[in-house]
Amino acid sequence: MSYDFGCVDALSFSVGRPFFLKLDFYQFCVEKADGGFPVLDGEFVGFVQQGLLLFSTTCDNGACILSLPPFFLACLTPFGCPPCDILSLIWVTFYIIEVFLLFGNILNEATQGLDSLYKDIYNFFKVLLRRLVMLNVYIDAQRWLSIYEFSDDNHEQFGKLCELVDKNEINVFLPEQTYEEVLRNRENKIRDALKQFDKLNIPAIPNLCKGYTEYETLKELIKQMEILHRGFLRKIQEDNNLRQLYADKVLDELFTKIDIIPRTQDLINKAKIRFDVGNPPGKDKSYGDAINWETLLEKVPNEEDIYFISSDKDYKSVLDEEKLNQYLHDEWNRNKKSKIFFHTSLAEFIRMHLKSVELKTENAKEELIGLLVNTPDFNSTHIIISKLSQFSNWTENQVIKLLQAADRNNQVYWIINDPDIKSFYNGLLKDRKEQMLKHPELNCILDRLGYKIDFEDGHGVQT
Repeated sequence: MSYDFGCVDALSFSVGRPFFLKLDFYQFCVEKADGGFPVLDGEFVGFVQQGLLLFSTTCDNGACILSLPPFFLACLTPFGCPPCDILSLIWVTFYIIEVFLLFGNILNEATQGLDSLYKDIYNFFKVLLRRLVMLNVYIDAQRWLSIYEFSDDNHEQFGKLCELVDKNEINVFLPEQTYEEVLRNRENKIRDALKQFDKLNIPAIPNLCKGYTEYETLKELIKQMEILHRGFLRKIQEDNNLRQLYADKVLDELFTKIDIIPRTQDLINKAKIRFDVGNPPGKDKSYGDAINWETLLEKVPNEEDIYFISSDKDYKSVLDEEKLNQYLHDEWNRNKKSKIFFHTSLAEFIRMHLKSVELKTENAKEELIGLLVNTPDFNSTHIIISKLSQFSNWTENQVIKLLQAADRNNQVYWIINDPDIKSFYNGLLKDRKEQMLKHPELNCILDRLGYKIDFEDGHGVQT
């Protein structure tokens, strides 16, 4: 037998009759000590290139078996006999498939890597936005139910809360335990409120008032009020039976915007231990408040403050009912490395912190504008724009900064007409023609957005 090593081609069967064996990318050279080539179960020649072991030989019928522990047995057969040819074709076919799978895996891993990177970027901005703007808030069941009672926490306050949730300025933590307490106690609160409302308590008019013109007028007004009261009471009762009270609609809308935190067996076990050893909160052999507290300890991110709104005495200090129980206060500071602020009503919380929320919102907007100015790639641009789109009420200075970012950073400029980005900038420019006339340096980006502004005569239209 003779061998030709001149042109061994991995995909050619005409010269050298090569066969293939993938050896998990180990690189080694099979050769004898004298520099010759080994004879293994037949006469083989071999070498390794880039992790592939190629063999070339001839065969006088039958298959040639090469054993290379610890890898695997390779059935290497030359062309020339039908069984060997078939086995060789099968082996080559499997090898080609494996090559395609290998490159497919590499591409898939690269794609997954990029996807993971972009998810990390998105989560970074999400956390950044929450820490800069959003206030973490917990509202206990009694304060949710106050919407049905005689309380300062009325529809107006809950309406403001809904607006703050919509604007991502407040992150409400709602444990399943609290949510179910609201549903369980709804009818009790309505019954108590209607019982009081049913008593109109209009005082009788004494005889000494008779003879005055105002007497007849007042008497008629009282009669009309009694009729209106009875009709209104019937309407309330009908809507209550259909669960269509206005208060129900307000709460239902809010609850659809808030993620309910599931009550797990682990949380129940922790609450039982807390109650059994005598730690607050808790009363009357009820673990409900303890479950709510354990849920917050577990779910609120560390180093993030929370505003705790409750009128429940289980949470209050025995020395000052306007303050949180000292044990709970210290436990939160110790375990969460953050602050907990206590309020006894939603109205008080909104009144004290609305200005703070507005200030944090402006700070977050400025922070995101700065990120857009320096955005490094298209995907980051889309993520930042999605966060910016959650805000409104832009100042003229902020609008100019955003337009300058689009004009000067190619990672914004080149994709300015992508639907999400163009929609955001169109929203910015709505009803701002007068302001844009003062900034001719923005003509290029305005033109790219479809705004044709004649800075000489002060006219501008959007095409």
